[in-house]
Amino acid sequence: MIVAPELIQRCLNEDRKAQFELYRLCFAFMMRICFRYTNQRADAEALLNQAFCKVLFGLEKFMAGLINCMTK
Repeated sequence: MIVAPELIQRCLNEDRKAQFELYRLCFAFMMRICFRYTNQRADAEALLNQAFCKVLFGLEKFMAGLINCMTK
């Protein structure tokens, strides 16, 4: 899964279409992880949605940390 930096920037700018595109890109990967915790599809989808909200709300902090690590 490769996510373009432009897509991340658009997500940081609260572009809903970009957020949905990121969701679609990450869905299969994140769903496999969620199925490790539950065998029920509905429960896995609920976990995925909660996790994705955390991703979106923490994206700016994550990017700042990543840039900081890369410049050291």
